[in-house]
Amino acid sequence: MSDIQLKLWEVFTQKKTGMSFEHAGSVRAADKEMALLNARDVYSRRGEATCIWVVPTECISSSSPEDVASFLSLLMIRFIATQIFIKRLMALSRFNNHE
Repeated sequence: MSDIQLKLWEVFTQKKTGMSFEHAGSVRAADKEMALLNARDVYSRRGEATCIWVVPTECISSSSPEDVASFLSLLMIRFIATQIFIKRLMALSRFNNHE
């Protein structure tokens, strides 16, 4: 058995240049070069991807289901603020057009 610790890497692939990247899966590797080679072998052996990203799993931050409420409330606050701003701009525009 080897002393090398294989880290878990998340793999993201891009099907065509300009398209968004999608999570393809995970590979284990000792370093980023090996992770990229493993990812190519597993997720793009038939040329399915034009570009591959590998990211150490420990570098990915994730939200939890409990965070959804705070995301939605922040979106609602932004929406209301935008609506107020638009109404003020429209009122100012009407005022300036009547002068």
